[in-house]
Amino acid sequence: MTINLTIFKITEDDNLCYGIKRIKPVWGKNIDIAKYYELNVARQSVGLSIISPSEVGCAFAHISALEHCIENNIDIVVIEDDISISQVQIQRLLGLVKHLEYSFIHLCKIPNNDLYGKKIAGETWKLNMNFPVWGAAAYAITPQFAKYVLSSQKRILRRADEWHIFHSEISSSELKGFYYFPIFHHLSMTSHIENERKVRTYVPLRIHIKNRLNSFINKFKMLVSLSRKIQ
Repeated sequence: MTINLTIFKITEDDNLCYGIKRIKPVWGKNIDIAKYYELNVARQSVGLSIISPSEVGCAFAHISALEHCIENNIDIVVIEDDISISQVQIQRLLGLVKHLEYSFIHLCKIPNNDLYGKKIAGETWKLNMNFPVWGAAAYAITPQFAKYVLSSQKRILRRADEWHIFHSEISSSELKGFYYFPIFHHLSMTSHIENERKVRTYVPLRIHIKNRLNSFINKFKMLVSLSRKIQ
């Protein structure tokens, strides 16, 4: 099986190895304030919370990668700047995509990021997309799924890693599997995005209630689906 794949890293660094191509990051501080206001008004009009400047910049950078994926009709891997990459990891990645039929692979172990699914073999898990699936530090995606993600982002901008939301908008018959295989590791949760999220200290009571309800629903779905916690 021929591997038709482009690996991108979102970084300011021009000196990349292993044939990896660069996507320039979009810094939240450089986003036009009128555009930022417009995006958040659109989000609030459908009941979504405010998205931070760094979250907007992150989404824009990932959208650039998705556009390349669609325009060139090629699978891509996107890796964020704070992820270290070795030759061994690249070889594992190429071996994985060569033998796995997928639409999306979550490729990174992230602290405090709960994922649910069923173990297929070794470190390969099939994700249960009825649960929240977060994390855009490293992932593989096909043009078919990228089209749905990009279409959703063009309507209402979401955080780059709301994979379960993007998945909910598609016809499952058109896509292949959604998997988790932790080749890369996100060791630190210190970033512009995390710092901005800490500013949102006030959480209304209705949000607390909603979060508790969602937690209960997720536990119920886990029992029904026979999925179990991956990490």
